Amino acid sequence: DFAPADVMTVRRLLEPASMPLVVAWATAADLDEMERCLEGGDHAASYEEFEGWDLALHRCIMQSSRSPLLAALYGAIEQARHGQVWGDLKRRSSSTEHRQEYQEDHRAIVAALRARDSAAAVESMRLHLTRVSDHLLTTDSAAVVSWG
Repeated sequence: DFAPADVMTVRRLLEPASMPLVVAWATAADLDEMERCLEGGDHAASYEEFEGWDLALHRCIMQSSRSPLLAALYGAIEQARHGQVWGDLKRRSSSTEHRQEYQEDHRAIVAALRARDSAAAVESMRLHLTRVSDHLLTTDSAAVVSWG
């Protein structure tokens, strides 16, 4: 397991900076898949189901960059998100309100990508990850410990 603070630090470095590639290379099919993931998140009946759609959306976004290396790097992040420490912390920070906020963030990200607006996509992803980080890391003070 990686410390949640480490995971969020790397996510905040990688995901917003990737948005211009996604804007440039995402296909109509990619954007449709992102919308499908949004709908799945909207209808999720449990924490686990919502997390599945959340992971699928972020994976789809990163794969839409058409960069195999970026997709592989995100694969390592996704693997860390499957860890016990991350999962426990995410469950403790989960609430209906947080899920609604995340979905609003996700909609803003996908709308910016669909509009081919790199600046808005970068900012929307940055704001989303800041929100996730704030929710996770204020849930448990031990989660802010990041390195050795």
